[in-house]
Amino acid sequence: MWKQKDFAFNRNEIAGAFGDIGTDFPILIAMVLAAGLHAPSVFIVFGCMQILTGIIYKRPMPIQPLKAMATIVITGKIAKLVPKSVVRGLQLG
Repeated sequence: MWKQKDFAFNRNEIAGAFGDIGTDFPILIAMVLAAGLHAPSVFIVFGCMQILTGIIYKRPMPIQPLKAMATIVITGKIAKLVPKSVVRGLQLG
């Protein structure tokens, strides 16, 4: 398929992209539901950032920043039900 120095877009990359959907999609849905975000905007920005980081760094965006952001958004919305120390512990972790 398409190959550039230090990067090849082949069936392994395609398989990895579809594998990431299993992790990314539930996290994005949880963020949208917990914070009342506009779903199309979230998915468009997320997709654009995936493409942009792939082009700039020649690597897909790691999932960890998304997990950290989701934790902050979701725990921020459940702070009324859970003690503040527990919320901060979740965010820090």
